[in-house]
Amino acid sequence: MIEERTTTCSEHNHPEFALSFDEESVLEEDVAWLLSSLQDLVANGQTFSPGDTFQIGWLPTLIQQREDGLLTIHEPDMKSIPAQYQPSITFALLHIRWQKEVAESFELDPELNYPSARQSVLICDQLGQEPGFAMQRRAAKDSHSGWIICCSNEDHDHQAAPLKPISLYELIISVNPKAIPFIALPETSQVIIEDQSICLSIDGLSQPLLKDSFLKTIGYIDSL
Repeated sequence: MIEERTTTCSEHNHPEFALSFDEESVLEEDVAWLLSSLQDLVANGQTFSPGDTFQIGWLPTLIQQREDGLLTIHEPDMKSIPAQYQPSITFALLHIRWQKEVAESFELDPELNYPSARQSVLICDQLGQEPGFAMQRRAAKDSHSGWIICCSNEDHDHQAAPLKPISLYELIISVNPKAIPFIALPETSQVIIEDQSICLSIDGLSQPLLKDSFLKTIGYIDSL
């Protein structure tokens, strides 16, 4: 882990931030973006106090304060239910990067629509039993993210079988971590992943996957 700090928050009588991250997992430009965003928020009058929650992408994080007065950001450890928090921004920035790269892999230019890990998703009871799965996003409502995620088994009648609500965090931790790159896609998105192929449509229109896409370079498709 290494650490980067904000430098202008003190100009507004606000503590500076010290952000810890794994330099092998996170791009420096993404760290710079978050540092700049925090400085801009403070400059515009927002204050952060120990115990506050702050959402980065889809992950809710916690603000804490060290003995030296610097504020730190703690993120879920991505393995514990309920979530245990650790002083790091690695997962938050890594997931945002994946989600941005997925949009670029399909040559999309929409504003990403981040749900919260605390929101619910509807899943079928066979999800996770096979590598393939299908995702459909409707309009978010209250605590529901809008996502419905089912298995890709054509013999499983998802109209007749009841769908189970769980949190997005639980989905990623214990059922289907391969959904992470897609959960910030906009409403009306439909993703079908099976047989080493990924099909995306938005508003019913098919979106072509670039030949040398991010999903290919990280071996995502080969892992299916």
